[in-house]
Amino acid sequence: MSITTTNQLRMKNNELDKKLEKHNQQVMLDIVVYLRVSSMPDAQVELVRHDLLDMTLAAQERNEDISTIIGTDYKSFCDEIILNSASKSGRDKLKEAVAIIFSGLSILLLIHVIVSGSLNQWIQNGFSTFKINLYIPIGLGFVLNAILLLSIAWGLVTWIGKRAFHHTQMADNRKSYSPKSRYLKRFLIGAGIGTFLMISLYVINKLDSIVLFTVHAFILLGVCVVLYLIGKWAS
Repeated sequence: MSITTTNQLRMKNNELDKKLEKHNQQVMLDIVVYLRVSSMPDAQVELVRHDLLDMTLAAQERNEDISTIIGTDYKSFCDEIILNSASKSGRDKLKEAVAIIFSGLSILLLIHVIVSGSLNQWIQNGFSTFKINLYIPIGLGFVLNAILLLSIAWGLVTWIGKRAFHHTQMADNRKSYSPKSRYLKRFLIGAGIGTFLMISLYVINKLDSIVLFTVHAFILLGVCVVLYLIGKWAS
């Protein structure tokens, strides 16, 4: 299936999804998120999604929900689909990586340009480059920061996808969970991540004084645009 056909099917599925009842819509969202971080190609994910939407909408007309079709163990249902489907090709995996890395890097570079203050000086100087240094240093700290943030973003997307059914199934079986244990677990995870990020960013900030090279602000903006467009194409 071509990219255009896949995108058309995705838009059609998005319209059908709006017709779902709240619970069915949440379960369907969990299924799609889980499948998208799996080894299944996007085209197959949308085909499976389309079939499930048709069946769920038919079930709604009979006053039934999605569990009457696929059962209540949504994760096992998805794992069975993944097991019996084709895997993403090397090209698909490469495009997925390019979409995440290039899109994220374009945002980080844009923030770096804005924070540097060069553009602000240029504007305040009446858009004149006279006596203004528009060269922006790229330090070791920025490079390490970009690697850290992109790695965290990639890992977070995968982690959220793998735990797509956690909150839905917890809501369905809330009585079996202790509120105190849930809050304590969230606090410990949040505190651990926060501490790690603070230490990492402190070390990276110290290393930012090590300048690797400098780039003109306008060239850097052009690079941001190119990276964004490539990431958009790959997504």
